[in-house]
Amino acid sequence: MLRYTLLRVALVISKYVNAFLKVIAGFSLFSGNLGEVQQAKRYRDKCVHRLKIHCRASMSDIGGFDSKSLFLSHLSYQSIGYLRKDEVSLAFLSKSHAYFVETRPGCNIYDTTNHPFLYAAQFQLAETIVRVSLEHFVQFSQELGDPEANVISLYSTGRCGSTLLTQMMEGVPNTIVMSEPMFQTNLLMDSKGELINTRTTHDMKEIIRAGYRVQCKPITTRQVDSFVLKSVSLVVKTAAQTQEACPFVKNVFMHRSPKPNIQSFRAMMGILKWALGFSLHSGRVSERIESECNYRKAVHRQKINWRADLGEVSPKSTQSFLLSHIGYESVDILKRDEATLLFATPTRAYFVLSPPNFDVYDTTKGVFCFVVQFSSATELLSLPLKDFLRFTNDLGDPKANVVLLSNTGRCGSTILTQMLEEVPKTLVMSEPFYFMSLVGLLDSKHPKTPLDIQADPNLLVQAGFRAQCKPWIKKQVDHVFIKSLSVTITQSAFIARCFPAVHHLFMFREPRSHMKSFFAVYQSLPRIISQVFLRFTLKEFLAQLCPADTKYGYAVEELKNIAAREFHTYKPFLVWWCLHVLNYVEYSERGWIQSFGFAYEELMDNPRDILVKILTHCGMPLTHVDACLRTMDQDSQRGSSLSRDKLKKLRTLKFTSEDVLEMNDIMAKLDFPTVENYLEIVRKNSAA
Repeated sequence: MLRYTLLRVALVISKYVNAFLKVIAGFSLFSGNLGEVQQAKRYRDKCVHRLKIHCRASMSDIGGFDSKSLFLSHLSYQSIGYLRKDEVSLAFLSKSHAYFVETRPGCNIYDTTNHPFLYAAQFQLAETIVRVSLEHFVQFSQELGDPEANVISLYSTGRCGSTLLTQMMEGVPNTIVMSEPMFQTNLLMDSKGELINTRTTHDMKEIIRAGYRVQCKPITTRQVDSFVLKSVSLVVKTAAQTQEACPFVKNVFMHRSPKPNIQSFRAMMGILKWALGFSLHSGRVSERIESECNYRKAVHRQKINWRADLGEVSPKSTQSFLLSHIGYESVDILKRDEATLLFATPTRAYFVLSPPNFDVYDTTKGVFCFVVQFSSATELLSLPLKDFLRFTNDLGDPKANVVLLSNTGRCGSTILTQMLEEVPKTLVMSEPFYFMSLVGLLDSKHPKTPLDIQADPNLLVQAGFRAQCKPWIKKQVDHVFIKSLSVTITQSAFIARCFPAVHHLFMFREPRSHMKSFFAVYQSLPRIISQVFLRFTLKEFLAQLCPADTKYGYAVEELKNIAAREFHTYKPFLVWWCLHVLNYVEYSERGWIQSFGFAYEELMDNPRDILVKILTHCGMPLTHVDACLRTMDQDSQRGSSLSRDKLKKLRTLKFTSEDVLEMNDIMAKLDFPTVENYLEIVRKNSAA
């Protein structure tokens, strides 16, 4: 502030000194000799006045500047063509002149990494000031004509992320971003419709048009396809006049939502795509179109800049990531060990790319592989479903021995997975999320889904299984053990038909223990999430659990109604258990699946005997049984939100004798034995 005050005092003194010199010597330190001044007024080849900057000061970093912020002295007069130099850029307008700044050659004042606002960069980096009368300024703009490049004017409410958006746009190739150029502020009008800072006889539209033409003049040292001018919020008042005077300008308005989120980012991408034919999310429109037509460019690589979800084990989707475009690549990138399948949508299949030599399936890094994939991924890779089918057809059926463990959930399946991880050359996949993402998707008829998939949605199950079990490059894998998410059990019948060599297991638990464990998980969730889960998600999942062509269709509907009606009790969890077991029973009775079924209690009571039966059924070696059994001593879900210590205090569900009678009635609707005799299901239907 002191520097600014001293500068204003110096300007006042210099004004009187220059007046004295002009009278005595016909010369001024500011404008040169009087002869030069007269020539500048008459001739175009001398109409541009260059002045050296000796000192500069402003009231604040964001207060802008004008001629009173600079202590200047005369250098020379130049022709109007001097304004075409790349180092000369329009700064501000006064009531009689247009002011430009001149920087040293090679200095990029538009780079927002050092100066987020253009006027700040101009003020700090300028070496000379170049000024021209408004009359010659308008004439110069007429010589330039309308810009050949795209011109986007971004209006905003202020404090809404507009500066961030301009910095994002700066990443678009061949784009120059001008954040808050001062000439726009000079175009503000008073209540009479006159320009505030340019009390001039020139037509207002001429000044506006001239300002945009000159600000977006051709750059000789680089190719420029687009100019983005982000204005001060007040400049939105001039938007209508700007559109009328400059039809070549595309106007964009940005405001802030009370709750900014990834959807706001997507809206920004839509603006970029409309204005520039480019999106930070998907690249140039022409690239995207080429990728959809060219299988060798089918895979879209996107950098993961940020990620968030509702909880550790919550579903993953594109909504979980903030992404930016990297490029389009061949499907060969999906064959890398670091590229692993994560989920599918009605139009695309998505893989994640993890750091080199990082094994997302190693259970020491995380209990569930989809959680590890989500947290470790550096890039998201996606391709259209039609290309995904072609890619997996080229992969062919799995070469390794594959085991699929279906289960009811909360039944000890995770600990079995970790036990079998001790078998040499075995890759375990604990709950790959891809098959979960197909729940509901298989029954939907999305208009953008390829027609062959709409006709046979199970093609996605087949393709996903092939991609999940793709050949490993850096290590030998003889056995692949997949522990599925429980709700995907209905897909096991189709997998058995497509891949008859796959070995199937089914694991469940005594119904009351199962319900207590499930209820503890439910209690551990925030109340709003648990209520949403029970009311909506559970109801949706139960609808997907009905076995194909079941003879118990009426009973299943009755059970689902019971679960919906009494969702605050144990009954939804019992219905969940019953429908999973019904899939196992019916698929076994029909001969669709030769599955070895066993209960958690059997594994705990006779671990060696049951483990040997499992390994024998699955065609896996028996040489490491002792190593597998040692794994049972630890908490299988340690380190996760479902660990034993975290859920122990929440196992509060108790059952009365009346509850047990009701349980038996529910199980009888499916011709199941009583709760106490649940093991009869295994003895009757197991392949062992």
